[in-house]
Amino acid sequence: MAILPTLWQPRSIDLDQRLGSGQLTKRRKLLPRLREEDMKERRVILRAGPHHVTLEMTTRCNLNCAHCRRFNVHEEGSETRGVFGEEVVEDLVGGSGYMDDAVFERSLDLVRDTEWVSLTGYGEPMLHPRYFDFAARLKERGHTLDSISNGTLLNDANVQKLVDHRFDLLSVSIDGLEDRTLRTIRGVSADVVFGGLERLAKAKRAAGLGRDDAPRISINFAMGRMNIREMPALARKLAEYDVHVFYAHILETASWKDGLAPQLIYTDPKVREEAAQIVEQTKAICTQLGINTDFRPIPHNGMGDEMAGVDLDSAFEVFERAVTERGSEKRVYKPLAAIDMERRRMAERAKARLAHGDGPKGGGCNGGGCSPFAGPDRLSAQEKLENERCLDFFRYAFVTWSGKVISCCFERFGCGDLNLQTAEEVWNGSDYQKLRRGYWEDGMRWVCHGCSRILD
Repeated sequence: MAILPTLWQPRSIDLDQRLGSGQLTKRRKLLPRLREEDMKERRVILRAGPHHVTLEMTTRCNLNCAHCRRFNVHEEGSETRGVFGEEVVEDLVGGSGYMDDAVFERSLDLVRDTEWVSLTGYGEPMLHPRYFDFAARLKERGHTLDSISNGTLLNDANVQKLVDHRFDLLSVSIDGLEDRTLRTIRGVSADVVFGGLERLAKAKRAAGLGRDDAPRISINFAMGRMNIREMPALARKLAEYDVHVFYAHILETASWKDGLAPQLIYTDPKVREEAAQIVEQTKAICTQLGINTDFRPIPHNGMGDEMAGVDLDSAFEVFERAVTERGSEKRVYKPLAAIDMERRRMAERAKARLAHGDGPKGGGCNGGGCSPFAGPDRLSAQEKLENERCLDFFRYAFVTWSGKVISCCFERFGCGDLNLQTAEEVWNGSDYQKLRRGYWEDGMRWVCHGCSRILD
């Protein structure tokens, strides 16, 4: 067998120069096997780069959604780094910036083995002045490309660029059907959101493209008590816009616990039962209309400290009143010290459960015996299931607009900085190695204590 090309090379050498198209094609064919062997051998230093990378265009946004988690993602230096040129939006939250050309160029080494690149993050990516330039560069390199948008900038010019650049998938976040619901949750009218979807659908049809042709359209929906009853009717409306997939996930409460926690759909068995019925009804409607579905499971229980939920019949009115009472108060990024304190509290709760026997059995990182190739036999069936649900430490990297690399968009463990390190120093550096060891030794729930993916 031919010798594999070296994974990482000095970033000053252009990718196309150091690996010809033939070599690159051969390497990409071997990547699935390399990744499979890396997992089988329980490696913490990997031979293949990430399969999926998010490049965060910006954390600026022209909306102020009630449930947005970007208020929990403050970064040091965010008021100055990455901001260039004339401002294109007055940010409704606070200091932030745009990914600059230098950070994007450094990111290209990290995405060398990447099949799927997401141009998204915690802001509205289409605000970035070079959003479509970066997209064109990535498509030329053969990457599958997707993006998430709030749908407010789907004007004629932008939808035509989406079609011309052949984005593989565009996900539009829509958390309701009624104008009142959308204005309350996201601060945007139904006419704006559905008008943008209509323009995109028309542009695709004019180009002779169907529902399953790129750019495929996805809808993201955050399920809460205040909006879940609108899901079936929303599914019917989405058929008008040739939507490819309806994706629904559980409402996150990190950014506004007092207002959002009472809206969780899994903390009351009766509400959970109705929510599950609505989900199944929505899936059936989508199947009938030819829309694919990807719905996150509704957890059976949570972390054990959730607030009591509000009655489903009055949930929207309660939520609307809470949003109104908060009024136009300017929300700011949570200080890093506060975020660190929350992490410590979650870790203490995990240690308390561990002390009562609900945790890893013997050795492991928590027991001081961190071995990168420890056997999996002592993990419970639940812990093994949780591990199988998420392989982000081995397959994924999130590059923030300022060049920092984090583990994912939920837990956001710091894993390096492309302003200071090469891609290899980040991907196989000590931070990633520590997370991978924890995964093998103790299971996902003991590394990511509060992730919503393992609640069910």
